[in-house]
Amino acid sequence: MSRRILAALAALVIAVVGSVAVVAYARAADQRALIGQQAVRAYVAEKEVPAGTTAGQAVQDGLIVQELIARKGVPEDALTDVSADYSRLVATSAIQPGEIVLVGRFAAHGAAQGVLPVPSGLLAVSVSLDDPSHVGSFVTVGSKVAVFDTFNVQEAVKSGQTPAGDHLQDNHGYTRATRLLLQSVEVLAVDDSTTVTKPSESADKPTGLAATAMQPTTTLLTLAVTQDQAQRLVHGARTGTLTFALLGPDAHATPGTGVNDRSLFEVTR
Repeated sequence: MSRRILAALAALVIAVVGSVAVVAYARAADQRALIGQQAVRAYVAEKEVPAGTTAGQAVQDGLIVQELIARKGVPEDALTDVSADYSRLVATSAIQPGEIVLVGRFAAHGAAQGVLPVPSGLLAVSVSLDDPSHVGSFVTVGSKVAVFDTFNVQEAVKSGQTPAGDHLQDNHGYTRATRLLLQSVEVLAVDDSTTVTKPSESADKPTGLAATAMQPTTTLLTLAVTQDQAQRLVHGARTGTLTFALLGPDAHATPGTGVNDRSLFEVTR
């Protein structure tokens, strides 16, 4: 009997030592991978964080954990610390596993109850775009985007590219152009995608799930803008077609004459 007990204890000790060794090796491997790179500790979502979860609860429940990441791979607004004040803020939308948590993903409790926290002195304006026009799911709350407008050029006006104001149409006689409308604005909210229902469909088109899969989806995005930017954004949405570009670190969108049907393939120097 004593031999069996000794054998069981020996096996238990070996298992514990082995587990400790594996953990130590994994940590050492992480450190070796970061040799020569400046690293920072930032929060990463370990599990899905439901909308409305406080930052403090997300940390306590292990939904978000600090990881050592090479600085060049960490966004400027990454969450690196959860203070007492910040811990009371709530997730404005669900945070998916693997995401580097951004500071803007948590906001005052009122934001989760339908009260949008608009920065002082700015206006909130919403536009509806299809997935390719807003970089899919990569544009989130707190993202900085540049806004481009594609429009029909008013041919009667010969001085520059003047929008015709009648929105895009296929086989249109006007020259179409694309220009930068807003250089950099912040995304305040991203609504769920909804299926666009077309007013008329022929009888021979698919129905049910097949038809739904073929229909485009749109997402409501709300931006923080000045009055001048709001006017331009609203006018562009009503008379042209908008496209968002997600700004990367150190990226700067520069105003210019843009491109049109005639200059699209011209070589720029």
